[in-house]
Amino acid sequence: MADKKISELPYRGPNLTADDLLVLVARDDDGEGNINRMTTNIAVQDIFNNIKSFIAFNDGVDSAGDSKADCSITQTVTHLTGSTSGELTVTLANGSNGQYKVITMTNYQNNAVNLTATFAGATNIAFNAVGDTVSLLYTNQTWIILSSHGVIIS
Repeated sequence: MADKKISELPYRGPNLTADDLLVLVARDDDGEGNINRMTTNIAVQDIFNNIKSFIAFNDGVDSAGDSKADCSITQTVTHLTGSTSGELTVTLANGSNGQYKVITMTNYQNNAVNLTATFAGATNIAFNAVGDTVSLLYTNQTWIILSSHGVIIS
């Protein structure tokens, strides 16, 4: 492949492995019209083993609760909104193997929001206050509760 241009290299997409190399081309403009280019490569596994910053999920935030009875499984974070007219039940559908999901109550209206899904060892998670949060991992056809704060798991 040394005889190919970078733009002619095949797309790896979901077949990317830890052994693959990424080619980084940095462009430096010195402000005087001179453009310097530097090309280097880095192993995919080295990127994820050496992150020195937070990891952000940039797929948007879903809202569920008062006017919407289900949590999105395409967005990592869901904000729950309570209702003034009584308890709500919000449903979380099955996810994809390895999927991570965070659900947090951001607006409490004096009534609980009950989350139902295929949980390992539980059938319901109740959110009763702003800040109640659960972190979930979908694996083996069930949502595993990784951590929780303030919620009631039953």
